Amino acid sequence: MIARNGCFAAKLVPIDTALSGKRIGVAKGLFVMPDSIDAHNNAVARLFMVGVQP
Repeated sequence: MIARNGCFAAKLVPIDTALSGKRIGVAKGLFVMPDSIDAHNNAVARLFMVGVQP
């Protein structure tokens, strides 16, 4: 039990830890990654930096 100001706030209980199986590579073969995937990285980075002081 977790208490806050003398009152119970939460109860910790074990969760079901069933394994979900292999996840890495689950989408392998479902789509093709273009060679130009990184072509606009600098432009996208600049968009995130709008208003940020260096």
